[in-house]
Amino acid sequence: LADTAVTRDVWLGAGGVVAHARAGQTLIEHGTFAPALARDGGDAAAARGCAFLDAPVSGGPERARCWR
Repeated sequence: LADTAVTRDVWLGAGGVVAHARAGQTLIEHGTFAPALARDGGDAAAARGCAFLDAPVSGGPERARCWR
């Protein structure tokens, strides 16, 4: 995702991942974004009875392009 604002919307927006999560699921985010968003995601997931794992993949866009 392009940046932290877009990631926040996809994860925490009204139609986002957390809004559609079911209790007992583990939500895993592999992006690189502001640490506060990971905390917010964890809190929101916990409120729905889910676990949240922040597991960023290092290297960013530059490394991702290497794997095409």
